[in-house]
Amino acid sequence: MTDTFLVAGVAVDKTAFHFDKLYDYAVPEEMRSRVREGCRVMIHFGNGSLRQGMILSLQEKDTVTGLKTIQELLDSTPVLSAELVKLAFHIKERCFCTLFDACRAMLPTGLSLNVMYDYSLSEDYRKGCLTVTACPSGQTAQSNGTGGGYTVGQAVQKRRIVPQ
Repeated sequence: MTDTFLVAGVAVDKTAFHFDKLYDYAVPEEMRSRVREGCRVMIHFGNGSLRQGMILSLQEKDTVTGLKTIQELLDSTPVLSAELVKLAFHIKERCFCTLFDACRAMLPTGLSLNVMYDYSLSEDYRKGCLTVTACPSGQTAQSNGTGGGYTVGQAVQKRRIVPQ
């Protein structure tokens, strides 16, 4: 473990123009050796919604108090070179766009930025260990006689798919 922490400056997708800036995110220790400027990441933004971002700066800091962490690194190698990262800042200053939109315009055509979700029945539900009955939102559904309650959400698995 190092004495300093790596902090990434991330351009966040779907930010309003007047809130557009680099947002600081702590880089988890296990990602430290793989993260680079120009890589796409998944981060929690605002109220916790999961969004895509582009790392446009990296710096060492002594503390990361109050910073959210990067959830997932989407690229093993940067999709934008150092020159294109600099160009993104120039485009943002000259054109009416966000930093992320400037980055998006420079990405190769075949590289998709769409995040899709796949829903399936959970393993417990498929094995018959769990039965769920309809109930009002936020309440607990009935279990299959084990005495515990299960929410309807426990019968469904949500999986994020990021097309490459």
